[in-house]
Amino acid sequence: DHIPHDKINVFLERCYAQSNRLSRLLRDISVLTRMDEAANMIDMEKVDISVLVTNIVNEVSLELEEKQITVVNSLKKDIQIRGNYSLLYSIFRNLMDNAIAYAGDGTTITLEGKEIGNKWHFVFRDNGQGVPQEHIARLFERFYRVDKGRSRKMGGTGLGLAIVKHALLLHGGTIRVNNLPEGGLKFEFTIKK
Repeated sequence: DHIPHDKINVFLERCYAQSNRLSRLLRDISVLTRMDEAANMIDMEKVDISVLVTNIVNEVSLELEEKQITVVNSLKKDIQIRGNYSLLYSIFRNLMDNAIAYAGDGTTITLEGKEIGNKWHFVFRDNGQGVPQEHIARLFERFYRVDKGRSRKMGGTGLGLAIVKHALLLHGGTIRVNNLPEGGLKFEFTIKK
């Protein structure tokens, strides 16, 4: 009844990967339910978006290096928004993770922001492979996946962009996505100050 070591290791690695995926899924689902149920109970504080984005870029620096992805962060210093830190973090982190996972190696991710009235307007874009046009309208749906096999392999939960959209709505914002004529994907979104 002796199971060889390498078999055991493969089995443990798979268990570990699956449990990781499960905990990510549960985390994402709980974020979504929290937003659905408790919109008026979410803690709001002053959040500096420039610092938040700089932190995210540092956190993903290894993946960026691995895939030779360049991030051009054109946000000016000191973008203050009254909001919920962890939800605002989710917005920028999920967009970043998505671009890293799907834009392709050697691409460039660009982030810009400008103040218009009582809102901040952000553009988050990459010059990667974009998304087939028939999927564009459904990207923000829960569990919707463009490439089912691939996104599962990469450990995605299929909830990232649904969270982005919900988190933005809670911050008085909106989001839309388009393929760029020159290739790549462009997210335009607003957040109320």
